[in-house]
Amino acid sequence: MEELLLLEPQEIFNDMIIGVSYSPHAVVYDKDKIVEYWTREFARINPELTQEEAYHMALEHFEFNTQSPYVGEHTPVFVSLQDREILLDQISANSSKNIIKVKNYVFPEI
Repeated sequence: MEELLLLEPQEIFNDMIIGVSYSPHAVVYDKDKIVEYWTREFARINPELTQEEAYHMALEHFEFNTQSPYVGEHTPVFVSLQDREILLDQISANSSKNIIKVKNYVFPEI
């Protein structure tokens, strides 16, 4: 396997790996778990924060410091399983006007 980029410290973020992407070839992390981790950290560091404030700080931190930087062709990929549920709800409700539908290619039998 090619050299992949991992988030540091690995002892925290390795448990948030959910797979490997092959286009691009990169480690795939659970975005929601990363934001949950940073929410706990911001709340621990600053106990006066409400849970909502800690969450918004964590989300901003994640988007600016983790998700946005491009560090080469193996830059990690971040997937939100919560957003997946929202998307599936929109698809099932036929309210997916902003979603481009692509037909699956069916391979012929050999």
